[in-house]
Order: sequence, then structure tokens, then C-alpha cells
Amino acid sequence: MDLEIWERKRALWRQIIHEKFGGNPESFLPNSFSKIIGSSLWAGMLKARDHVKLHTNFIIKNGHNILFWKDPWNGNQTFQMRFPSLFKLSRKRDVIVAQMINEYGAWDLDFRRNVKEEEVGEVTLLLQVTGEPLLSSDNDQWQWKHKIFYVANCYSTLDLDGYLSFPHKQIWNARVPLKVSFLVWTLCHKGAPTLDYLYRAGKVQNPECLFCAAAVETGDHLFLHFKETAKLWSYFLDSFGLSWTFSQDVKSTIWEWKNKKGRKMIKKIWGLLPFAIWWTIWNERNNKLYSVKKRHLNQLIVVVKCTLYNWALQTKLFVGFSLSTFICNWETVMGTS
Repeated sequence: MDLEIWERKRALWRQIIHEKFGGNPESFLPNSFSKIIGSSLWAGMLKARDHVKLHTNFIIKNGHNILFWKDPWNGNQTFQMRFPSLFKLSRKRDVIVAQMINEYGAWDLDFRRNVKEEEVGEVTLLLQVTGEPLLSSDNDQWQWKHKIFYVANCYSTLDLDGYLSFPHKQIWNARVPLKVSFLVWTLCHKGAPTLDYLYRAGKVQNPECLFCAAAVETGDHLFLHFKETAKLWSYFLDSFGLSWTFSQDVKSTIWEWKNKKGRKMIKKIWGLLPFAIWWTIWNERNNKLYSVKKRHLNQLIVVVKCTLYNWALQTKLFVGFSLSTFICNWETVMGTS
């Protein structure tokens, strides 16, 4: 089914978007935009642009609504991506296909200068790929790849591709200290002050992990994939009777870390556990940064348990259990119904 909503060129919402972001008003989509956008409303609208483009097929007819360089109307890649040097040479970077044809019915690439000898091959290949301009009188079509287009269907694909998925409910947990939630929030946005982040900002000379020196210290490495961190995770996951495969990043992991079904005590601990482990790892990393003696795995396990217990002191979460029971008889705690 055609995406008829995008063909309503006179619609006020479409005029506003094109006015704000630019681009050819005849094309289906506004320009992509890399600068900061003041309003989250507009940023949210533009966020879906590349996603919608990825999930649709361009069918060229009269060439009045499809961009020559920027839309994938000939194959799965745009000519901008396939011939980047020629795109930079062109005076017509943002024009529709019909505007690339001269009065004699031939392609008019309109370069800024004469083509160099080493560029002739690329021009030849581009002309071979496009072939002779063969346009019809029918309107260009844009077809949704997932059967019939519904707004709900588009929303679902956005969600599956991670455009909408942000685990705000899991992160801003009332039982977790705000500074810990903020750390996890920065990890989700790749903004935590890891050595990799500080190195790219020009603040440190070496981005290597302080613990293993075998990888760059990113948030995902430090909190998920570093072997000592994995051992800490394994201890607690084993107590849940689970074998867990972690996602590539913290955001995906916390999103998948939904409430665990099962005994009441397990559900209580499940929502807090990632935060307690990550906060312990972060403090251990900072201690290492200032040359404090490294703690062993068993000591870190005790720290995680103490952290969980301390966070729940002002609640009835672990009522009936002493800290010593929490530390020394973890199996008993986990077995509580």
C-alpha cells in the first residue's frame, strides 16, 4: 500500500517540517539534521526519518518525489553513499530525479568542475547503473515493506529497532539512590566518564581498561563484558537459577531486565540487582584509579549484598532479615516465598 500520507504536499504539518529542516519540498522526507534541535517534539519527529526510509521501497515513475542522490530508488543504497566523491562534485545535491534530466532526455549531473581522469570510471559506472532516463506520467510511489501501512505498525517497527525503547521506568527506581540512577542513565547515553569517554574528550592519555589493559574502557566493557564483572554477575544469576546472555550495551540490558516472575523475594531483589552490581564496579574502578588495593571477587559479592540491604533500610523490602543473614545465608534469603 502506498504511503499516501507522505504525498499530501499541501498539508500544514508537512510544510512546517520542510520549513524547519529544509530539503526539497517535492521529496517525501525532510533533510536529515545533525544539529541540536530545541524542541523534543521536533527531534522526536525527525528521529523516525531514517527508520521510515529504511522500511519502505521507492518506486520511480515520473521522478517528481524521489531525490536523485539521497533516496535509494536504484538498489538498496543511495547514490550519495555509493558515489560520495561524485555527490560532493554535484551542484544538484538535493534535487528530484526529474530535475537531473536535461531538455534532450539525458542525465545532467552538473558537476562543479571538469571530471578528473581518476573520476571518469566512477561517472561511467554511475551512468551504467542508472541507464537511460525512462520516466512515466504516473506519480512516484513509496511502499511500506511490512504489508499494509498503519501508524501502529510503524510505531512497532520503531520500537523493535530501538528508536523508542528507553528504559526510564527501570532506571528511575525510587529505591535506588539518585546518583546511581544518574550513573546508569549516563551509561545508556554513552556519557559516563569512562576512560574511553575522557580520552576522546582529550582529558586522559590512555583509554585502556584499568583492570585488564586488554580493551578500551567503555561503559559496556566495564559493566558487562569484562571477565571479572562477568564473574560477579554469574554469582548472582546462578542464585536465580538463570543462564543469562548479555546484550552488547547497558541500555539494551536494562531494557531487557524486566521484573522476574517467581518467588516474592526474587522479584524484590531482581529490580535492584543491576544497580547494586554496577555501583560496586564503578566504585571499585574509581578505587583502582587512585591506586587503592583491589578487592577480590568474594569481597565484591559482599559489597553488592550490603548495598542491596542498605538501599532497603527505609522500606520493608527485606524485613525479618539481618545483614549477617543477608551476607552469610544468601540461599536462605533467595528461597523465601
